[in-house]
Amino acid sequence: MANNKNNSNNKKVIVDLLERPLIDLNPPIPALPKFPDKTKINIRYMLISPYVSVHIFWNQAINELMYEIEEPLLTKEEKEQLIRLEEGMRELVNVNMLIEKNQDAILDYIDKTAKLLLAELGIKLSKESYSRIFYYLYRDFIGLDEVEPLFRDYFIEDIECNGLNTPIYIIHRIYRNMRSNIVYKEIDNLAGFVEKLAQRCGRYISYASPLLDGSLPDGSRVQATYTTEITSRGPTFTIRKFTKVPWTPTQLIMFNTLSPEMLAYFWILLQYKCNILITGGTASGKTTLLNAIAFFIPPEARVVSIEDTRE
Repeated sequence: MANNKNNSNNKKVIVDLLERPLIDLNPPIPALPKFPDKTKINIRYMLISPYVSVHIFWNQAINELMYEIEEPLLTKEEKEQLIRLEEGMRELVNVNMLIEKNQDAILDYIDKTAKLLLAELGIKLSKESYSRIFYYLYRDFIGLDEVEPLFRDYFIEDIECNGLNTPIYIIHRIYRNMRSNIVYKEIDNLAGFVEKLAQRCGRYISYASPLLDGSLPDGSRVQATYTTEITSRGPTFTIRKFTKVPWTPTQLIMFNTLSPEMLAYFWILLQYKCNILITGGTASGKTTLLNAIAFFIPPEARVVSIEDTRE
């Protein structure tokens, strides 16, 4: 009885001493400078504070602009403990329920579940170790695995993975196309991530139905393939992110995307109920333009949206 009591006390001490780590999923958006010469780019900014930052720099070895994610490094012991916690959490965490909750509720649930498992497994962790492990628990269970930092970057428009053993490329609002340091090397991990994307989109992907076209809860557009019969390098995916607040006509003028005369012409077309066809290639700004000229639709008008995949 005494031993059992001591074990219970030890577990309680383990749980009580570890406070929930602070994690900011939406740190302040930095003002990034523009560089006429991209070989001079060398900047860092935070993506998930205080754990993850990105280093953008010109890599002379490959003669490309690099987008390098910097995540916490785990010791061998911490990696083993993380694996044990993840195995236990797979049986306890209802991810579909969590993604609908607010940020604090999600983090509290992960923290509570992790501490319960720590007590049951008798694992003792320092505050620093628990903080690092807590980030990976969030990333892999609630976030989008290795892609989560990319998804949290306000400046990223597109995330593109062309299969196994190829680096993920991103399209940055300021520095455009860049190669990242994220590479899927195991087909099971890549296929599992594509399945996760499908679940988040409320869709299903399998060998029988190997194509995915859907939208994430935040409105980001997802397209993916699942088998080597479709794409020779294995599963692939692209994620197209959209701004949470559509750009206004005034902003498009400020960005020199459209002239005042062009917008005035669109306004007249809408006022006189003319048909407008907006076409263009991927990431050419079709949705951005449509959202902007939609400001000219009279408030009393009835708007009907028919979409194959909701944007």
